[in-house]
Amino acid sequence: MQPLADLGYNGIAVNNRGVRDLKHYKMTMAKDIHTQYHDKLQIDQAIMLRSDIDSMAAVSLAPQFKEDVMTLITGG
Repeated sequence: MQPLADLGYNGIAVNNRGVRDLKHYKMTMAKDIHTQYHDKLQIDQAIMLRSDIDSMAAVSLAPQFKEDVMTLITGG
């Protein structure tokens, strides 16, 4: 996140709630993340930087809310 901050972007770290079912995880976490940055923080567009298992949520979020996602960056 630091390189993005150095370019003038604000970063938020999302604390995901626990889930038991990975199929449910993607959709639930995508909606939770979108609610946090878009509805609560009123950020219109986001650069999604997610890694590991959270990448699944980001990949689910991007097509659901494509008007609100500027870029999607995932990693292992």
